[in-house]
Amino acid sequence: MQRLALIILALLLLIFTIMPGCSQFKSAKRLDFAPFAEYTIGLAMDIEFGLVQRQKIKYLRPYLDDPVVKENRAEWDKVRELLRGVVAYSVELTTLGSSTLSGRERCRALAEFIENVAGPSIRTRKGRLHITPAELDSIVAEVRGRKDLLEGLAAVQPIIDEVARVSEDIFDEVKESLDRTATHLSQRIDEDNSDVTLYEVLIRQTTYNTFRTFILLRQYRTGDDAALDEMFELDPQLREYSRSGDSLTDSEIQAVEDRLVQKAQFTKELMEQIQTDIDHYYAQQDELAELYSFANLQLRKAKVTLIVWMRAHRDLARGITDPAKINLFDLTKKAAKTVM
Repeated sequence: MQRLALIILALLLLIFTIMPGCSQFKSAKRLDFAPFAEYTIGLAMDIEFGLVQRQKIKYLRPYLDDPVVKENRAEWDKVRELLRGVVAYSVELTTLGSSTLSGRERCRALAEFIENVAGPSIRTRKGRLHITPAELDSIVAEVRGRKDLLEGLAAVQPIIDEVARVSEDIFDEVKESLDRTATHLSQRIDEDNSDVTLYEVLIRQTTYNTFRTFILLRQYRTGDDAALDEMFELDPQLREYSRSGDSLTDSEIQAVEDRLVQKAQFTKELMEQIQTDIDHYYAQQDELAELYSFANLQLRKAKVTLIVWMRAHRDLARGITDPAKINLFDLTKKAAKTVM
C-alpha cells in the first residue's frame, strides 16, 4: 500500500508538471521544483519497511504474529507516515511552482496546505512537533503574507527543521525496536530448537571423542603406553575390553576398534536423522540476520533522505532549483554508506 500511494503521488506529479496553465490563472513565472519532488519520491519508493515482511520471509513465518514483531511493524508505520508527508509536501511545491498563479496566490495556497497538514496535530497537541498553536499561526500568517513562493518556503523552514528533528527521534525509536525485535526472535528460535541444538552438540562432541579415541588407540599400537590411560579416561566404557586393566592384547585392540567403528556409524546415523531440523534452525537464524541487516540499511536510507531533503528545501528557499544541485538520490546513496 505504501508503494502504491507513492506511485499515485508520482503520477500526480507528472500530471501537474505537464498540465498547461488554465485560462483563469494569472501569468506568473514557473518554478521548476519537479526535480526536488522526483528525487524525494524516488527515495521514498526505494525504502522498504520492517524487519519481518511477509513477502520477504521463508523460514520465519511462524513468528509473523509475535507481539514484538507486530510492535516493530507499528514503529515502522511512523517512518511510513513521515515519508508520506514529505512526499506530499514535495508534490505540493511542484504543483504550486508549475502553476500560473501569482506569487501571492501561491503563498496563500502553501499557507493553507501547511495549516491543513500540520494544524490538526499541533492544535490538538497530539503530534510530536515542538511548535505551539500560536507559533503555527505566526508561520502560516507569514507565509500567507509573502509575495513570492521562494519567500514563502523560507517562512516554512522552521517547520521543516522541526520535522527533521522529530525524524531523528522516530529513527532512534525504530532502531531500538529493530534491535529489540531481532534479539527477541533470535531467543525464540533458540528456545524452539533447544532440543535439536542440544542433540547436535552432544553428537558432535561424541563424534570428536570417537575420532580422538581412534588416534589414541593407534598411538598405543605403535608403542605409546601412555595413550592407553588417556583413551580410557576419554571413554571409560572401553576398560571393559581390557582384562588386565593396564594393557590390551591384539584381539582386545581389534574389539575396541570394532566398537569405535560401530559408535562412529551410530552417531553418523543420529546426525542424519536430525540434520533437516538442524538445517532449518540455522536457516531461520541466517534469515533473521539477513533481514536485520536489510532493515538497518532501509533505516539508514530513510534517515539520510530526511536530512538531505531538509537541506535541499533550504536551498530551494534560497532560489537554488538547478536539478544537478539538488540531486538527492546520488547524495543519499553515497551518504547512506557512512551514516549510522
